[in-house]
Amino acid sequence: MRSLNGIERSGEVNAKPGTKSGDRVGIWVDSAGQLVDEPAPPARAIADAALAALGLWLSVAAVAGALLALTRAILIRVRNASWQHDIDSLFCTQR
Repeated sequence: MRSLNGIERSGEVNAKPGTKSGDRVGIWVDSAGQLVDEPAPPARAIADAALAALGLWLSVAAVAGALLALTRAILIRVRNASWQHDIDSLFCTQR
């Protein structure tokens, strides 16, 4: 095999089942000329991006929901305390 910079290299590669001796086999190498796996197809990148976006959206929605629940709980507690104060001042006699 001849690389892009013209240096000849040789070695063993794993071919797909059914490949005969002498058949052309596509390989992928890195900048150092080392054998690497074939890059993922564009559909895989699209699927990964969609899953990442969904995960991010769900995370943001979960944080927003938690903040909403916390805010609601605090406001309910404040309202109940206000009601209790008003009821106490209405029905309790001062000594």
